[in-house]
Amino acid sequence: MYLGNLMEVGPTEQLFQNPENPYTRALLSAIPEPDPTAQVDRITLPGSPPSPRDPPEGCPFATRCPVRIRPEDIEASDEVWDRIREFRDVIRERSRAEQSIGERLKERLGFDTALADSEEIVDEEFSDVDLPSDVRGHVEQAAAYLSDGEPDAARAYLREVFGSQCDTETPQYYDVGDRRMSFCHRHAQEHVSPGDELRQRGYDTHDG
Repeated sequence: MYLGNLMEVGPTEQLFQNPENPYTRALLSAIPEPDPTAQVDRITLPGSPPSPRDPPEGCPFATRCPVRIRPEDIEASDEVWDRIREFRDVIRERSRAEQSIGERLKERLGFDTALADSEEIVDEEFSDVDLPSDVRGHVEQAAAYLSDGEPDAARAYLREVFGSQCDTETPQYYDVGDRRMSFCHRHAQEHVSPGDELRQRGYDTHDG
């Protein structure tokens, strides 16, 4: 269960032997292996769980999913996509957070905290990666919204340009065999399955 949603349902033995949902796979990969010589590829989930009071639109697991569907019109490396996710996380938290006492004090003293913060955030997230020109343009536009004091607009813009159905549509439960149902868009016929996508992104899933 994740944010109150059952992510995969089925017989216990099948869930442990052959998990299908990305969240189930990540959860089970964290179980300690009693054999110290065993090679286990942990699926480390990025970030932290969203607040139940402000859950993500679309799939509840979208903000941390290791096989989140990406928009087809943007070509970028896995590393760049990881940085985009981190950037979106920062903007999401910024749009939720109340302005701190320190920021209010700086504003009274005449400091442009929003602009400074946006420049620092972009520099910290992207200074050491080679961004495609279209990605850089989108990042700069989001930073401009942030510097104008509009974190909600920045958040919406990033969702529009970097999001997919994972961000906008609640998944349905898909029959994945062995009397199991999985709550994930990747089980639709038009998408690569969660297991295959994990392998494409460098995880050894040990399926089969």
